[in-house]
Amino acid sequence: MGATEQANIADIDWDAQISCPMNAGEVDLFQPGAQEHWYESYKILHDEQPIVQLEGEGWTPGTDAYILTKYEDIQRVVRDTDTFIQRADNGGGQSALEVEIFKEEG
Repeated sequence: MGATEQANIADIDWDAQISCPMNAGEVDLFQPGAQEHWYESYKILHDEQPIVQLEGEGWTPGTDAYILTKYEDIQRVVRDTDTFIQRADNGGGQSALEVEIFKEEG
């Protein structure tokens, strides 16, 4: 481990307590420690804000990304390849068979 990595690890406040979010406005899935409350966060988003827009975080510059928390929304996006572009080069290591099964079954 290099000196830079050691410095970055040393800067982490391991004792910082991330409080459990109480509403969609408090959910930040990307803040350090957020994984401690992922289940609660996704439940809140599912109930209050099932589609979360991440401005400027899309696959290509200047596009947005989205987090979908409802099965029905995810299923629609995956199956509607005419409306929603599916990136085959997503780095997920999916085989053609996996892609086809996911497309058919959701």
